[in-house]
Amino acid sequence: MKQHSIQPLFSLALLTALLMVFALNAAARTGTKQPPKPRWDMAKIARMAKATGHLFPRKKGEDLNGTARRLPGALPGTVNLVLVGFKREQSKLFKKWSPTITTLMRGYRNLDYVWMPVFGDRNRVLRYFITNGMKKRITSKWARRRTLLMFHDQSLFVKGLGLKGNGQMVLCVTDSKGRVIATILGAATPGKIAKLKAILKGITK
Repeated sequence: MKQHSIQPLFSLALLTALLMVFALNAAARTGTKQPPKPRWDMAKIARMAKATGHLFPRKKGEDLNGTARRLPGALPGTVNLVLVGFKREQSKLFKKWSPTITTLMRGYRNLDYVWMPVFGDRNRVLRYFITNGMKKRITSKWARRRTLLMFHDQSLFVKGLGLKGNGQMVLCVTDSKGRVIATILGAATPGKIAKLKAILKGITK
């Protein structure tokens, strides 16, 4: 008789425990609700872009999914972080910026990025080998869509972006039309990351 009386009590205790777990999980989800993402101040973005006067050249490129994209527009976000590289070794700097960019994209609505290596004029054979070599390293369709290969004179980009030369990779903060709001040269350092964060915060409402 005692064994039969213990079993219902055990079942009731287990049920109570499970209900408590569900209640705690629900409370945790409610407590960790994400704050709303800041909204872009489009008027301020337009003023800052006009002040710099810098714009990507009117040239066509192709992403690693094979989709043709024409600059200065055709950028994926309302605001974009476009990393422009002119030399092979500068691709390492893109990798160092990646964690910061990933974190920032989670915190802002319609913030996106593009990795834009500018190779200069190349014949079709070299373009084929360069493109396929990059496809082997970048397999995600999502990342391929954001890797835009440009086979045009580098000086057009240097001039359009207001650079002194092609010796450094540049991170351009742009609007969707390819108008440059601000630029940051070189590798990701604590100071440059802080500068990028301040730029983005400064163009939100």
